[in-house]
Amino acid sequence: MSQPFGGLEVTKPPWWLLWVVFSENIWGLAPIVFMPPLLFLIFLLIPFFSKDKPGADWGVYIYLITIALVTLMGFWANFASQVAHTEDFVTQSPTSVPMPPVHTTHPDAH
Repeated sequence: MSQPFGGLEVTKPPWWLLWVVFSENIWGLAPIVFMPPLLFLIFLLIPFFSKDKPGADWGVYIYLITIALVTLMGFWANFASQVAHTEDFVTQSPTSVPMPPVHTTHPDAH
């Protein structure tokens, strides 16, 4: 993957979706599909761990830990560099030719 692919753009999503980017950067494109339903399932299970008495219970702890983890994953993804996951949708066949390196004259280019 030392050569760039034509037409590939890496952008970060809005802040409320950055927690999914955390998982995507680690495990590839599959978490985009299963992480939102997993979060929904966790929130769906909270009432089963809650009790009718005042005070903290397992439901409160699950909620607070989930919110803390989602927030931390979002902050991590915000400050981490983006990863282009070309392995799932760009196949490198023996006949394909990688794009040549892009040369620029912009003074800020490295």
